[in-house]
Amino acid sequence: MQTVGIGRVRTTHVNSLTGGSNGIGATTARKFVVEGAYVYVVDIDEEGGVKVCQELDGNASFVKCEVAIETHVKGVVDRAMEEKGCLDIMMNNAGILHAHGNSIAQVSVETWERVIAVNVTGAMLGMKHATRVMIPCNSGSILFNCNVLGLMKTDNASHRYMVSKNTLWGLMKSGAVELAKEGICVNVVSSFGFVTKMIEEWLMCGVICDDKYFSQDAC
Repeated sequence: MQTVGIGRVRTTHVNSLTGGSNGIGATTARKFVVEGAYVYVVDIDEEGGVKVCQELDGNASFVKCEVAIETHVKGVVDRAMEEKGCLDIMMNNAGILHAHGNSIAQVSVETWERVIAVNVTGAMLGMKHATRVMIPCNSGSILFNCNVLGLMKTDNASHRYMVSKNTLWGLMKSGAVELAKEGICVNVVSSFGFVTKMIEEWLMCGVICDDKYFSQDAC
């Protein structure tokens, strides 16, 4: 199978990208296509996802999916296998923030469990079902979008979000150790701040940030 390069990330023909309807996900989908890949744009935002796929002119398909529901994630992987016969990259990018109530004393169990369900369980399910089809091929790449809040804490960052991103580092490490012998590479992409839709909503909650720390490249 032909391999093409995208920076330091090895890409081949078929990629599944969760959270691909806007922000970093949409920008990643565009870059993958430029590098020669076919992309399944996976998101709950159907309008945004369809728009991204239309922009990519036949090199992408939209799949509506709630990443915290296993049958949805399994369906994404099964569709890629049925239509393309392979899945070379699973990019677990979907995530939510829930910026309200950043103090640990204000965190509700409901919002805590929702953030963990999407950001952590969703990523685990992506890795689980990608692994299922990658092991027989003895190849593949599994990626987690884990920004710098997985490694550091700031005064204004959501505890829910920071813990979820920190957990992805552990998931990457445990997955990498197990799957290396199967020819599957597991990594995190640790970006800094981008002014995406999610960050704009965070700022609207009254969190004050210095513009110099953010880039608009992923908008």
